[in-house]
Amino acid sequence: GLESRSDIFSPGYFRVDLGGGDVVSGYAKALFRGEPEFADEVFEAKEDFSREIPLGEALSDSAEAFFADREGKTALLAGFPWFLDWGRDSLISARGLVATGMMKEAREVITAFASMERGGALPNMLRGADSSNRDTSDAPLWLAVAAFDLAEKEGGGFLKTDCGGRELLKVIESIAENYLKGTSNGISVDPESGLVFSPSHFTWMDTNFPAATPREGYPVEIQALWMRTLASLGSWTGDSRWGELSERASESFGRLFYLPDGGFLSDCLHARRGQGAFEALPDDHLRPNQLLAVTMGAVREARIAAGVVAACSELLVPGAMRSLADRPVEYGLSVIRD
Repeated sequence: GLESRSDIFSPGYFRVDLGGGDVVSGYAKALFRGEPEFADEVFEAKEDFSREIPLGEALSDSAEAFFADREGKTALLAGFPWFLDWGRDSLISARGLVATGMMKEAREVITAFASMERGGALPNMLRGADSSNRDTSDAPLWLAVAAFDLAEKEGGGFLKTDCGGRELLKVIESIAENYLKGTSNGISVDPESGLVFSPSHFTWMDTNFPAATPREGYPVEIQALWMRTLASLGSWTGDSRWGELSERASESFGRLFYLPDGGFLSDCLHARRGQGAFEALPDDHLRPNQLLAVTMGAVREARIAAGVVAACSELLVPGAMRSLADRPVEYGLSVIRD
């Protein structure tokens, strides 16, 4: 983490000691004229500083803080100055842009990353023009999901957009085809179960072990994204094999991930490369990743979906969610930090 103080210039600060239930409100305004009377005029104005802004409106208004210009096109930064463009972060956020009607920005983010697809892989992160870090199993699938989200809003013409000499839909097909064949960086599909094998640090929990918890095998949210991608590919291409593969993966998912004793989903079926999902060991770690299986439609039974949501309420803290429940587990891992 960072220190609580730094040498960044500040004209001063306010300190208030609060007791239980106390509320202190502060208002500030940038003044440009310099006359003391101007300040009085501003604060005598009838502007309602106390109006509560709805959460959706506040989030939408704040989105532009993450925009940057990359060669005349919109780029989404994961968290400047520490992070620039990250595949998963940018493409997850692109779905938010679609949901709030920022279609131009969403199109530019999606097509920019699609143009960088090579052999089923997308950049995990960009360092200027360097896109060589492709250690991500979820960014390609987030690209597909975001693209289909936008196509459902604007029509299939978007899927014909040129992305470096290929149509966007062809790029998504390339991702699925290469997952089936096995990508050069170790992502593959287990032919028996239809589920996606992911190397240990290719999800958002991406620091190499032992600096973080390994998730080598079949992570729950990767399967949800995969099945959503396959189902959408079947719908938009009319190719029945994608729908058939989606059904096979869905059947395997239901058999392997649900933990009846806990009432929630395993976070990961742990396996080594070359091991199928039916040979993998499911953990019993209660993590929020399984919520994507609900929102992506991978959990089809309403009873199980309700159980997942109820179980994950244990992870809620004010303004955030824990990445792991504080409870005993049967499947132990060396957990240092997430």
